[in-house]
Amino acid sequence: MRTLVTTLSLTTLSVAAMIVLGAAFAQEGETVTITMNTQDGQFYFDPVGVHIEPGTTVRFVIENGSHNTVAYAEANGKPQRIPEGAEAWSSEIGEDFEITLTAEGVYDFYCLPHESLGMVGRIVVGDPDASPAKDPSELSFDAAAQRLPAVEAILAQEDGQLSFAEAGSD
Repeated sequence: MRTLVTTLSLTTLSVAAMIVLGAAFAQEGETVTITMNTQDGQFYFDPVGVHIEPGTTVRFVIENGSHNTVAYAEANGKPQRIPEGAEAWSSEIGEDFEITLTAEGVYDFYCLPHESLGMVGRIVVGDPDASPAKDPSELSFDAAAQRLPAVEAILAQEDGQLSFAEAGSD
């Protein structure tokens, strides 16, 4: 009897932990907002990294400045840094944009006018090992390579969002 109670208690705790951890980041059908910013000579996305479930919509909103968001993808004239088969996006400069991401893996993106200044970000959709992150040193600009957050830093965030300030990029 004691073994059964212990087993049930551990199972209940495991399920509760999965529910809490699962709710820690955006779920399918939800929307996460990433702002595009210019402040004190800095050009950045905030949060700079997010962890979401497949089917989550990411909304890019211009907070200030003139920005856009572009996936690192061959379709956009860049090396592929999003999962194979995932939709490559490129928004208009000066306009808000949203996309629903369904393919699991790591997505890297940038702002076309400010990539050389390090305005880059990363989205982890579901399991990062499904399409692992590429080495940041392969990026064309040192500032972009230095600002791209590590997957581990994003996954370590309880809410699934690594802010620009938390990334140490300020």
